[in-house]
This record gives sequence, structure tokens and C-alpha cells, in this order.
Amino acid sequence: MSVAKGTAIYVYDSNGTLVNTFSSGRKAAEHFDCSHPTILKYSINGLVFKGQWVLSTSLISKQS
Repeated sequence: MSVAKGTAIYVYDSNGTLVNTFSSGRKAAEHFDCSHPTILKYSINGLVFKGQWVLSTSLISKQS
């Protein structure tokens, strides 16, 4: 899976609540003080980032 240039990155907490949105992976990388490829890897694979954040390239609808 590839991620388009300027793809928004959505940051969720462990409860699935949206806590931040970045206009691009580079902006997210600047915020988290890491590399752009690291942000993309976590957003594509759905792995837990820094032990507490879930990164995604799409908004996740929370079911009530």
C-alpha cells in the first residue's frame, strides 16, 4: 500500500478517540520528533506508536 503525498495523518489514543490530525506525514513526524518513513510505517500497519498512539491515514468512525 502506498500513501499519497500530503496524506493526512489521524492520531488516536488507546480508546480509539481522535486526539490530533496532521495535514501530512511530515508534519506528524516533526511533531513526534521522528522520521517521515516511521510515521508512514505506523499509519499503514496500524501498530501502536510510542506505546500509546494509533496512527491512521483515514478517519475511523467510532461506533456508539
